[in-house]
Amino acid sequence: MSRLTTIGFTIFTVFGRSIANESNDIYLRSPGEAVVITIAEVVVDLAPATIHMRGSLSAWNNNWIGGKTELSVETDISIESASAGINLTSTIVTETLECEQKDGFPSAEITVQLDWPDELLSLISALRNADPTGLVGLSEAVPSNAILEGNYQLANVPVNLDGDIDISVRTFSSGLLKRVLMMSGSDVTIGIKGRDISLMQAGILVPISATITLMDPDLFEIPIEKACGIGSKPCDANDRSTGVSIYAPLGLACKAFCDGLRKLINEPILYQELDLAAQVPSSVACGDNKCFAVGDTSGLCEEVVPQNCTGSWSECNVNCNQSFLVLKPAKFNGEECIANEGTTRACTDGNCVAEPLIVPGDTNTTNLNLGNSSYSLLDTGLLQILIVTTSLLTHFFW
Repeated sequence: MSRLTTIGFTIFTVFGRSIANESNDIYLRSPGEAVVITIAEVVVDLAPATIHMRGSLSAWNNNWIGGKTELSVETDISIESASAGINLTSTIVTETLECEQKDGFPSAEITVQLDWPDELLSLISALRNADPTGLVGLSEAVPSNAILEGNYQLANVPVNLDGDIDISVRTFSSGLLKRVLMMSGSDVTIGIKGRDISLMQAGILVPISATITLMDPDLFEIPIEKACGIGSKPCDANDRSTGVSIYAPLGLACKAFCDGLRKLINEPILYQELDLAAQVPSSVACGDNKCFAVGDTSGLCEEVVPQNCTGSWSECNVNCNQSFLVLKPAKFNGEECIANEGTTRACTDGNCVAEPLIVPGDTNTTNLNLGNSSYSLLDTGLLQILIVTTSLLTHFFW
């Protein structure tokens, strides 16, 4: 009945732009933006488990100016021989400023969904029904099958005093998630060394490790005090006594549950320590572990000094125009140029040559400027005829 079979990674750009093969200069022309990359699904065979990995990462590409980076890794583990599995999603969040993580970061959010064999679900149902009078509240404390296979989230997991995330989900959680892990003899430990997170100028390196325990007979525990007698561990004979080595009525139910459990399993169906990044071909070394490499991790993080554009207008040419030349473009959020490269404008100085007026007696072709109109006269003879004709007409009418 196992329905869980996958783990993997995806990195994407919030602004729809891939960061591959781009230089830091391109990243740093703006205050920064979130970028995303996709990593092909990875399948790992770790008998008796099969692991599939996928996920997503949104990374801020200017860690001096600062922003938010979020890595989400989904890990699906299936144990076909036991018809069981776990879906684990670890989301790591950090915020940066001036090449450092802000106080209180990284933080984590963990989502867990478990898949159990029918035989175990039947044993748990029988145990839940062993307290019909509600003597200790087993019917309420023992999760139903639907609850056992539900999806649960543990949010806002903080860093410890060393700046690391190192938690047992079973210990740290509460409510239904804690009850499910107790009743299934399971636990997940997530480890992230804050000091191993490396901030680069336009990317980040993040390590994640996980230890996963599924169905350990010695870890099964009913989430209510004295559920079996003195204690609440069905497979601990001392917990099933009344103090005088005589089983309490509910102790007998716990013993029956443990006997059935021992027939099903004698040891954990899975105990696996995983360096998650090491499963991905694109990971890089960071300390003693492997890290997810996100963004451009080639440049060290350093202060970004805005660079204003510098440029100038060319000398005025004979056509009375000049062009704008960009000497250095604006970078790192500096001031833009007053004009784009190649922009032209009219001018009157420099080499500008004004169009000449007609000079009387000139035997060459002459341009006559009259307002916005230009007239070409072939020779001075035509001009003289025009002048004489104008004089006669004036004399006649006056």
